[in-house]
Amino acid sequence: MRVLSGSLAAGMVALVGGLIVAWVVALQVGSPGPGAGTLLVHAITAVVVVVAQVYADRTAGPRGALVAFGVIVAVVAVLTVEWLV
Repeated sequence: MRVLSGSLAAGMVALVGGLIVAWVVALQVGSPGPGAGTLLVHAITAVVVVVAQVYADRTAGPRGALVAFGVIVAVVAVLTVEWLV
């Protein structure tokens, strides 16, 4: 489970990087791009899940596993709300 949660946390960081690039390009060409709200939600989520993942990796037992599960839930929730709804 921790491998999956770590991959999702890293993917969220990469997604934030991609959204920032898309935002800058959209500003330069004058087209609509990701809004500030989208960038903010993804960036905050990325920070929270990376911190939680570090904690999960360093904490053995059910507490670490629960935090890793929380990382999965947070990433899936943000991706669902921001990209599918």
